[in-house]
Amino acid sequence: MWSTPAGWSADGDSLVVRDDVPVAFDGATYTTVLSAVTVDGQRWTRLAASAQEAHVGSVVAAAPGRLAYQYGRTVAVTDLDGREQSSFTLPDETSLAGKGAWSPDGTALTLTTHRPDTDEWTLRHVDPATGRDVGPLRLPAVPGVVSIRLLGWTPDGSALVAAYQPDPLAPDPPLQEQTGQPSGTDQTVRTVRVLALTPGATAPRTVLTAPDQVVAVDIADQVIRSGRIRDAQPPGGVGGRFWIWTGLLTVLVTIGVLYAGRQRIALWRDDRRVLRARRTGE
Repeated sequence: MWSTPAGWSADGDSLVVRDDVPVAFDGATYTTVLSAVTVDGQRWTRLAASAQEAHVGSVVAAAPGRLAYQYGRTVAVTDLDGREQSSFTLPDETSLAGKGAWSPDGTALTLTTHRPDTDEWTLRHVDPATGRDVGPLRLPAVPGVVSIRLLGWTPDGSALVAAYQPDPLAPDPPLQEQTGQPSGTDQTVRTVRVLALTPGATAPRTVLTAPDQVVAVDIADQVIRSGRIRDAQPPGGVGGRFWIWTGLLTVLVTIGVLYAGRQRIALWRDDRRVLRARRTGE
């Protein structure tokens, strides 16, 4: 059995973890157990359990006193004691949006929807009790990405999302997976960007970029809620490699100078001995 962090409770007092527990002697079959664990490790509360294929807790979103998580094509809402308050089935090409899925006032859940015809990703709000739409979100769509994950909401109402950029060299998925929702696995992602989807805007605004092969990013909830965004300030001047190579070159030059000096000193001593020998012979 091994544990994987899945998210935090809204008050930060509990960590939601996933445990894959073998149910067969040969370890070929697993059940995934979702639990809320207090930070001191004194209390474990079992929230849900399902077959590993259902990916229970693949997405977990927290609101005060409540957790929403996805397993298979279902979203469940529970309290921190594991009592289920509601659940609903997701339509095709739709999933719980991410750790920031709860609306700022806690009255709605956010879902992501992928439109295969336009290859765009959009966000929408639903009633957490029934899964029904509660009104459109005037947010721009995100085109041309593998998937998006909602990180949270800024004070101006913008949705901050992690957008996973596709790797053009990634192999095509198996045929049975090509009709489903893109997986967003490391093998299909080249890099990730953080985008702001501002109400009324015509296109997403890039907030943060990352180098290639950086395939995951997260931002603290309090940073998102405070709206603390500034221009990036990359390190100026020469980088660390310059000083490494400069130091190595300095050491090599010093060794070379010392070696050459030692040779000259040895020759000088030899000359002194020869000169003394000649004077003694005379």
